[in-house]
Amino acid sequence: MILKRLNKIYFIGIKGVGTAALAVLLKEKGYQVAGSDVNFDFGTDEMLRKSKIRIYRGFKKNNLDQFVAGSSKTLVIATGAHKVLANIESVYAKKRGIKVLTYGEALGRFMEEKKQISVAGSHGKTTTAAIISHLLFYSKYDPSYIIGCSAVKTLFRTGHYGLGDYFIAEADEYVSDPKYDLTPKFHYQKPTIAVVLNVDFDHPDVYKSKEEVISAFCGFVKKIKKHGFLVICGDNPKIKKVIKSTKSKVFTYGFSKSNDFIISNIYCKEKNTFFEIEKAGKKIGPFSLSLFGRQNVVNATASIIVAGIVGLSWTDVKILLPKFKGIKRRLEFIKKTKKGALIFDDYAHHPVQIREVFNALKNNFPKKRLVCVFQPHTVSRTKTFFKQFVESLSLFDLIVLTKIYPSAREKMDKSVSSKLMAGELRKQKKEVYYSHSFKKAAQILEEKVHFNDIIVTMGAGDIFRLYSFLH
Repeated sequence: MILKRLNKIYFIGIKGVGTAALAVLLKEKGYQVAGSDVNFDFGTDEMLRKSKIRIYRGFKKNNLDQFVAGSSKTLVIATGAHKVLANIESVYAKKRGIKVLTYGEALGRFMEEKKQISVAGSHGKTTTAAIISHLLFYSKYDPSYIIGCSAVKTLFRTGHYGLGDYFIAEADEYVSDPKYDLTPKFHYQKPTIAVVLNVDFDHPDVYKSKEEVISAFCGFVKKIKKHGFLVICGDNPKIKKVIKSTKSKVFTYGFSKSNDFIISNIYCKEKNTFFEIEKAGKKIGPFSLSLFGRQNVVNATASIIVAGIVGLSWTDVKILLPKFKGIKRRLEFIKKTKKGALIFDDYAHHPVQIREVFNALKNNFPKKRLVCVFQPHTVSRTKTFFKQFVESLSLFDLIVLTKIYPSAREKMDKSVSSKLMAGELRKQKKEVYYSHSFKKAAQILEEKVHFNDIIVTMGAGDIFRLYSFLH
């Protein structure tokens, strides 16, 4: 199938952060775009509405009949949140002779006409892809980009089809379809510049061990085009196996003196983070970032190196980097409560991410009490990393746990729950509460939070719905 022959593209699960961004990009490119999804509010609703993209409520055969209307030039793209190729609309489309692709394969196909900048890693992909897009967009490169969040504060939309040479996207290690296509999504990309931020064991529903995850990343870097580049954090010894899997030019970065780009002299001042980078014995910087947290400095460093490869000068980057104001649900400031507590929100859903969030808040608010409201995401992840979740959450002064946000891909398991996690935290003499609803969680916060506390909500589900109950 030649994509250029298409005129209509239909998304199953169009409200997902990845699919919504791709839908907007393809609408900008000139395709007729529509899609279906569940009848709940999503953070992407406004962007889709402004782009005049129709959303059908629920999954029904009739949705496709209405949209296709006899056209033979239609492509259907299915997302993992709604059974992918087993979705009723996917099955019906195939019966009608309509081509159906998983989101991962479709993204790879549409990236092929450009020089691909693919950002991989178990954590930090979205922020790093957003920073790179910001730097190139405001340097007049007019890149195409797909960013997996509902909003980037300095970009108009999270999906954009640019006239420039580059296409920036996250490179996700999750499989394309747990039932029908076990190909890791990022294996469909063929980057000119690949970024590997870190490698962690995150998806126990499809990977059996960290070694399997490393193997998937090795396969990803083998996809780098001839004369391409790999930008990779060299601080983790296990990364060496990934580096050995590519023949491309490699740039390592991190805090270790063995890296090509060495991060140093990090300090915070007036809500900004400053840092320097050393390359071949020469200091580059200082750079300023309007975000806090050591991990954001690491993500920014990867972005700076990519910008340099593309052609931006260090001076250009120094000017543009502090203008980046972050993305939705990544240590995002939400509001100040009537009691004077500050509320932040983060997408953290893995023990490593929770620890990073804690460290970032502790470094910026060293004398304040830190309160965490955590919604575990997926039964399999909660069960596999139960002990690690308890260890990371125990860093906080007060913890409120809500029910596990399950995936449609998995079955419930009574051997694991947020109640059991709360019990383990109490054994460590922690002040912890379990809530069956967001309304009850908000009531707990109203009663227990002190003046000037720092509250952070965390999770990859719908924890953000809690805010409507907080005053």
